[in-house]
Amino acid sequence: MFLGFVEIESAIPIVVLAKNGNAPVALDAAPTFRIYGPSGLMANGTGTLPVYDGTVTGLYGAAFTPSAVNGFASGQTYTVLVRGTISAAAWGVSGTFIVC
Repeated sequence: MFLGFVEIESAIPIVVLAKNGNAPVALDAAPTFRIYGPSGLMANGTGTLPVYDGTVTGLYGAAFTPSAVNGFASGQTYTVLVRGTISAAAWGVSGTFIVC
């Protein structure tokens, strides 16, 4: 999924909906995320996504700010990998964003 364009030093929301098949489900624990750039895992590119909206089952999210000091650069595409578990089974989704 494409998360969007973001200016360097500005926040971009990372929001995911966990599903088992077509049905939204709550994960066993808050999912983790890792952000990868052209050279691999980015500095400070890891974290946990808390429940984003308590009224929507399986919706998790947080804002992430790509900064130059951590190696993010304008014109580059970055991949976000989000992982969690559903009833002890691995679950994951990925997305991309572009820093402009």
